[in-house]
Amino acid sequence: KIKVQLRNLLKLPKGRTLDLRIGEAEAGIQSTIRPTWSVPSELVGNPCLLVKADEKRAVCSVGAMLITDEVLNAAGKSSGRRTISSAGIESIRWMLKDEPLPDISS
Repeated sequence: KIKVQLRNLLKLPKGRTLDLRIGEAEAGIQSTIRPTWSVPSELVGNPCLLVKADEKRAVCSVGAMLITDEVLNAAGKSSGRRTISSAGIESIRWMLKDEPLPDISS
């Protein structure tokens, strides 16, 4: 739901293989309510918008980064998904950081 709402808010089309298209480039969108993001293998080598919501504090953050092996932890045993490492989180380029959650009820 967050992916679709963000794509609509930005007025960007869905990509052929990833979540959105910006000009000729495609990018993924990952969201979390946890300390880090779980990233599927198809995003490695691609830019990604990262959305984080903290409902208790009523804040959200939006950042971007290129997903590479260097910013990811080792793969999980069952899903093959990888989380962004602590060092990777430090390299996120934040566009919004701990801003009040928007009202997206409409």
